[in-house]
Amino acid sequence: MTREGHAIPLSNFSNNQISIANAVKPLYDLIKSEILLSKIIKTDDTDCKIQVSKLKYRKIKTPRNIRKAR
Repeated sequence: MTREGHAIPLSNFSNNQISIANAVKPLYDLIKSEILLSKIIKTDDTDCKIQVSKLKYRKIKTPRNIRKAR
């Protein structure tokens, strides 16, 4: 991958994502534990459009392989 004319290995991007995930894991765990302590958990059931790969959903004949998700 090239950025500003310099080659950047994809492993750098992967390492950054792993570092971020490790940094926010304690916050994620805290939020998850608070949610699971609740008697009622509310969710948002709003649908949104996502683009899926052609190979995974061949049955769907929509423009640009777009389908609804929740």
